[in-house]
Amino acid sequence: MNNQMRLVEVVPREQQITTKEEFLHSGGDSILKDRINMVGPQKLLTEEYLYLLTDIPSSKARTYVEKYGIAELCKVMDAMDISNEQKLKLQLLFEVCRRINSGTTVSKKITSPDEAAKLFEGIRYQAVEIVMAAFLDVRNNVIGNVHEISRGTVSETLVQHRKIVRLALDLSASGVLLSHNHPSIQNEDSSATTASQEDIKSSERLRDGLRLFSVKLLDHIIISGSSSGIDSGYISMKEQGLL
Repeated sequence: MNNQMRLVEVVPREQQITTKEEFLHSGGDSILKDRINMVGPQKLLTEEYLYLLTDIPSSKARTYVEKYGIAELCKVMDAMDISNEQKLKLQLLFEVCRRINSGTTVSKKITSPDEAAKLFEGIRYQAVEIVMAAFLDVRNNVIGNVHEISRGTVSETLVQHRKIVRLALDLSASGVLLSHNHPSIQNEDSSATTASQEDIKSSERLRDGLRLFSVKLLDHIIISGSSSGIDSGYISMKEQGLL
C-alpha cells in the first residue's frame, strides 16, 4: 500500500482557477465565443466585450469601468495598468465607435427656420447664454445630435469657431446651423429678440471660416427667453438678411 504511487498533476497556486470568472476565461476567447453563439452578443458583460476586443483582462476591465465609466476609458488610459498594445486597441475601438456615431444621420430634414429653431428649443429658458450647433449633410438632414459649443459667454468667438469648424470636418457636414439664447430677455413681446452687432460680426467671421472648407453657415437662430412660443420666440438671421 505504502509502495503504491498516485500520479497527481500539481498545478502551481498562481495558475489555479479559483473563481467562476477565471474558469470562464481560462479557455481564452473561444469560451466567450461559444457563449455568444449560445446567448447572443447582447448578453455579454461590458468587461467581456473589452476582453474580446482589446485583450484587457476582464477583471481589470470591470475595475476600470466601475471606477471611471466606460465612456471615459480612452481619456484615462495612462492611469490604467495595461500594455501599449491594449491601449492601442482601446483607442481603435473608441475611434470606430466615434465614426459610427458621427455617421449616423437622424431622419430630420430641415426645410425652414421654424424647423431649425425647434432643434434648439431646449436652451430657451436657460439662465446662462449657451451656443449650440447642428450639422447637416448635403440633403439638409441633421447629422447625429445637436452639439453644445459653449456655455456662459459668447465672447470667446475664435475658440468657438475653431471647435465648430473641426466638428463640421469630423462629421463631413456640408452645412451648419448655429444658435444661441438670450436669457436676459424677459419681455413677452418677441420683438425684443434682436441680433446684436456682436452676433452679426461673429456670424460673419464663422461664415467666412467655414467657407474656406466648403461648408456653409446656413443660419444663426437666436432664441429668446420669452414664453410666447416657438413660432415667435426666435429670429432667423438668414431670414432677416443678416447672413
